[in-house]
Amino acid sequence: MMRVIVTAGASGIGRAMAETFLSEGAQVAICDVDETALADFTAAYPDAIAVKASVAEPQQGDACFDRDGIGIRGRKISQCRFVHVTDGDLCAFG
Repeated sequence: MMRVIVTAGASGIGRAMAETFLSEGAQVAICDVDETALADFTAAYPDAIAVKASVAEPQQGDACFDRDGIGIRGRKISQCRFVHVTDGDLCAFG
């Protein structure tokens, strides 16, 4: 099973990316700073992980990875493979 983290994933292009991965059966975690958008995402996708965090802040970015359920506990943002997709970043472990 593919596991992905989408930064800025609660709305816009990030949400569209997260929704695409979810529709393909991936295990998805998102992080975003917009609490309203996070709540909306969580209501729509209760099986996904949604974390309030800004990856621009190293400690917050690392907290996005330090979660059970996505299978990446202990990872640091610097250990991630990033692929730039338009305005969003994708970090995939599979």
